Amino acid sequence: MSKTQLLFVCFFLRLIGNAQTDPCSPPEREIIISENLCVTDLSQKNPNKLERLYFRNFNVNGIDEENLSNSSGSISIKLNSFLKEKITLKRKHSELALSIQDETSFLLIIDSVAEWQADDLRLAFQCKKSKSESIVKSSSSVSLETRKFKKQKWQTDSSGMLNRVPELAFLSPGTLRMQSGLDLQLNENNEIELGLAAAKLTWIRLKSLYTINNLSEIEGVLRNKPYLFQGGLSMQSSFASAKDKTLIWEQTCRIFYPIDKDQSAEMELLNKLSLDLHDGLKTSLVSRYSYKDNRWPPSRWETELRIGYEFSN
Repeated sequence: MSKTQLLFVCFFLRLIGNAQTDPCSPPEREIIISENLCVTDLSQKNPNKLERLYFRNFNVNGIDEENLSNSSGSISIKLNSFLKEKITLKRKHSELALSIQDETSFLLIIDSVAEWQADDLRLAFQCKKSKSESIVKSSSSVSLETRKFKKQKWQTDSSGMLNRVPELAFLSPGTLRMQSGLDLQLNENNEIELGLAAAKLTWIRLKSLYTINNLSEIEGVLRNKPYLFQGGLSMQSSFASAKDKTLIWEQTCRIFYPIDKDQSAEMELLNKLSLDLHDGLKTSLVSRYSYKDNRWPPSRWETELRIGYEFSN
């Protein structure tokens, strides 16, 4: 090997050595470690987690318990809309949730009447806290419930004419529910909330409803009283189960039991079995049970077969 070739080889080896120790080109292992450290630091600086749940359902009901038992042969069609949106802010040991739920049904009887049936709007705020990662948390919540539109009925006046008069209206009644107790989060889809200290405040905004309908009370609120306050115990539950995301069962239940025996207890139970047909097209069998002491009959059953579309994210 000549002297010129030897100098060239030495220069080439030195150039390779400098490239391996260049601080601008660290080894791949160090890059991974640096990235992991960076992610950990960000998670410590921002422990909050914001989640949003949106669900919208449109469906048509042509078969229900009233249609099957109606001897007059009249045909009715019910259009249903259900909206649920929930925004949740989660921290390490606490959780804040703001939710809106709206259910609306419009009933059309062929060659007869058209009216709003179900018309329920619910706004709720909930706070949960726990000292450790546990399924049992302390919980407090407040919710406002009302209908959105006027519900009217046919009434005969003094001259014998039939007129439509309002029966219920916006915030007539309005219901404010407050409860504090324990929340059992069994899993992502199953939850039970126990209100060990609960209260229910009901009022009638439109006072003319008493005079128009000749009533002494509406939903337990007397004509000469501004509101009805009830204290007691409450329970709310929500369960869901899905098989291959095609057959879905959902159940919600709400119970309020007043301490005063002269006041009315109430219960609402909803069961829904849905079958996903294709790309959001679903058919559902809905069964609803409700109980209120201050009405007759106190127990009511409703069963419907629906078909329609669902949109969610």
